[in-house]
Amino acid sequence: MKSLKQAIRHHSHIIKNGILPSVFFNNQLIEIYCKNGLLFQARHLFDRMPERNVFTWNAIIAGYVKNNGLTEARSLFDTAREKDPVTYNSMISGYVGGGHECQALELFAEMHGNGTHIDEFTLTSMLNLAARMSVVGYGKQIHAYMMKTNNDSDCFGVSSLIDMYSKCGCFLDAFRVFSEPGERDLVSKNAMAAARCRQGELDLALNVFWKDMDSNDTVSWNTLISGCAQNGRGEMALELFTLMAKNGVRKNEHTFASVLSACSSLKALKHGKEIHACVLKNGLTLEFVHKWWLSGCLLEFRMKEKGVPDALILINVLSACAIQSALNHGKEIHTYILRSWVEIEEKLGSALVDMYAKCGEIKYSEETFKRITGKDRVLYNAMMGGFAHHGRVNETIRIFKDMLYNCIRPDAITFIALLSACRHAGLVEEGEKYFDSMIKNHGISPEIDHYSCIIDLLGRAGQLDKALLMIERMEVKPDAIIWGTFLNACKMNRNVELAREAEEKLLRMEEDNGARYVQLANTYAAKGEWSEMGRIRRKMREMEVKKHPGCSWVYVENKMKIFVSNDRLHPEAEATYRMLEALNAEMKCGEHCSTMAGLMNL
Repeated sequence: MKSLKQAIRHHSHIIKNGILPSVFFNNQLIEIYCKNGLLFQARHLFDRMPERNVFTWNAIIAGYVKNNGLTEARSLFDTAREKDPVTYNSMISGYVGGGHECQALELFAEMHGNGTHIDEFTLTSMLNLAARMSVVGYGKQIHAYMMKTNNDSDCFGVSSLIDMYSKCGCFLDAFRVFSEPGERDLVSKNAMAAARCRQGELDLALNVFWKDMDSNDTVSWNTLISGCAQNGRGEMALELFTLMAKNGVRKNEHTFASVLSACSSLKALKHGKEIHACVLKNGLTLEFVHKWWLSGCLLEFRMKEKGVPDALILINVLSACAIQSALNHGKEIHTYILRSWVEIEEKLGSALVDMYAKCGEIKYSEETFKRITGKDRVLYNAMMGGFAHHGRVNETIRIFKDMLYNCIRPDAITFIALLSACRHAGLVEEGEKYFDSMIKNHGISPEIDHYSCIIDLLGRAGQLDKALLMIERMEVKPDAIIWGTFLNACKMNRNVELAREAEEKLLRMEEDNGARYVQLANTYAAKGEWSEMGRIRRKMREMEVKKHPGCSWVYVENKMKIFVSNDRLHPEAEATYRMLEALNAEMKCGEHCSTMAGLMNL
């Protein structure tokens, strides 16, 4: 079995036919499930195995280690009846990678004490530990042990020794290891180039790099580009990046991170923007793009800070802060604006209002809005959007009325904010009134976003027939957003018949979108239609589509904390879920108290 699909098919066949699988087969399944992040399924299988061997324990422990589940991995390690060097190596490498130095040292001592064979993987992990701790004396003891056991000539052993000595500042020892007789592979060569870069000897690093250039890989190029950027040789970093592209070497996130760092040090915003476009073209992670966009905008701002940056730069920076919810950076820019007596006109004011609203500070957003004289439509829309986003429907309507009172003509964005506010509050009559007013009184043709809001509003109110009639009468062709909104309404109202109609439309439009299959399966599950849910799941597997887990982030003490849906392996997962349970309990209590208060007033 090589693929997850094959593994699931074989596993299902065995369960269906009541076959007792071999230990070897189960070990393979556990390994494949762990490789694909399916720890729950792997553990479920492991717990039900009537017979296990050392490979079984190694597979499940390594799975937890690779998925950052060190606590559970250690619990399994302690209860394992059979252990071999692989068992110890998995735990030690996990502890070293996770920064748990003491536990790694304790396990290594235990391994040595009970006579378990110490191989090159163990030694490599311990050298990495010495490098992390910058304890060269400990690293030298490991080196001596390697020489004694004839493990010092292994390719990975040599590269680990070079890495350890250079990170401990012993560059002469690193060079001595590299210069010893014997063949040096690409890994050792890259390690030596990195050591020279750490030493600040870029010319010597380049000598290592240019020697046998045809063997260089992405890591080789990244090492030199990063070394040049970190040692104030930004021009050289850009030249190497250009040469890397000409030679057709594959670039990755580390490449772009290093070259963007060079652009920052050179204050070469134009080059940075070009590379930013290249990042987008290569389809790198959104988080990476947003991080650089924010830093790039701040760079542009700082370049002109000695003078007075024009409003466009300030607006770009504030927009970047809004996207990343970077409240502290946003406040710094606002402080600069006030300190420099920069005029806060409508567009700049709108950027400030939007930034504070998207960073969760609706109070600051409102205060900024009130202080600006000569408000225009963009500013009103920003404030209405902020209130709508925070579920403040009365304030949204108040701002809209103030907008009309001041003879400012609303546009399509104005009504998206209004309808969104009505949707959050469940105000069906008001929502329909504003929707009709938009068309009849203001001559604005509804767009997909307007229809999506009104359909969601009707769906939440249980008026599915009315929502379906609205879809049929739409002036624009309904897209996947509209049918997805309608499907959510079907799920809330547990209407399977209408859900089937939405299914047909949705899968015709987005048959390769895994999120739609999950949405459909959940809709049928809400009604208890398990056979229908199973049908959708099977179809999803047949189409080989996957749903990417939802992701969100928050800034805490200037650090970005990223959370993924159903993530149980996050280092702070336990505390996060405990807090969520407490908040849910508090909300239920508040709901109960409100209900009791209402009954007492009857």
